[in-house]
Amino acid sequence: MGKFKKGHKTNVGKSRSIETRAKISKSNIGKNLGKRKGFPRETEEKIVDLYNIKKRSLRTICKELKIHRISLKKFLKANGIKIRTSLEQRKVLKIPSWRKIEFSEDETKDILKMYDRGKSALEIGKKYNCCYVVILNLLHKNNIKINSTAFYHKIRGFESPHKIKISEMEGKKIMEMWNNGMSIIDINRKMDIFTGAIRRELDKNGITKEEIRKRKNSTNKKYGENHPNWKGGISFEPYGLDFNIKLKNSIRKRDNQCCMICGLHREKYYRAFDIHHVNYDKTCNIEQNLISLCHRCHMTTNYNRKYWQKFLQDLLNDRYCYKYSEVGEIILEF
Repeated sequence: MGKFKKGHKTNVGKSRSIETRAKISKSNIGKNLGKRKGFPRETEEKIVDLYNIKKRSLRTICKELKIHRISLKKFLKANGIKIRTSLEQRKVLKIPSWRKIEFSEDETKDILKMYDRGKSALEIGKKYNCCYVVILNLLHKNNIKINSTAFYHKIRGFESPHKIKISEMEGKKIMEMWNNGMSIIDINRKMDIFTGAIRRELDKNGITKEEIRKRKNSTNKKYGENHPNWKGGISFEPYGLDFNIKLKNSIRKRDNQCCMICGLHREKYYRAFDIHHVNYDKTCNIEQNLISLCHRCHMTTNYNRKYWQKFLQDLLNDRYCYKYSEVGEIILEF
């Protein structure tokens, strides 16, 4: 029957102490290099060189090697390499904390002059390559009153949206548009007036908030037959039985795990790519009619269907030498 007989005791599930676990983890450091499926051997060696020897941050390594941050962290944890915190990384690179930044007497005088002339803390921070909080702290130390946003609006000629006054002619136009069935957003697009000011004008004329909400939902959100892209309920039709996980994975492998429109790779995306039917027929589940796309590009193909069908068929023809007729029908070669 097998190796084990009745009553035989195995060591499966044996609990180990914390000391033995630590010893095992130390002995396994560096053994997993080259065994993980995520990266090839060359990139793994580069990661170890950049992170341990050159003391680069995770962000810089991701930019240089074009790797996702989560997969990089998983690789480092699997190989027993400790991930540095942001404070530890700052100490390694000898970057001073923003709380320890100090200005000379000449620099403080220049900063105070600039602030008196009407420049904000954010603009001064950009000039001195520091956070605006550093400059605000410096102003607090010198007992200088901090200007409000309204002060900067007055200097630069901006009018506060809460103080906008609507004339009688504009008020009449707003009410005419409202009575014709337009929403607040549509009125805003035509007249270029702040939406809060339009609401105040409607409140004066006795229109409640509930009426405004109903109008907003009815005009902006269109479902089913009222939607301009309605095709008679095609999306509710079932897929063919051949359209299974094996077929989807084979097409993703064929396309090198990339979106065929934007060229995005699977490592830099949060989910598996969608498999799109090129001629929009769900029952036609053959390689010549299927293509892998990211979700964003897949949504764009729902509009201008004739254009996207021709575009994707030309793309598959160039890449895999599939043949199609001028009308868009698939030509099979036996």
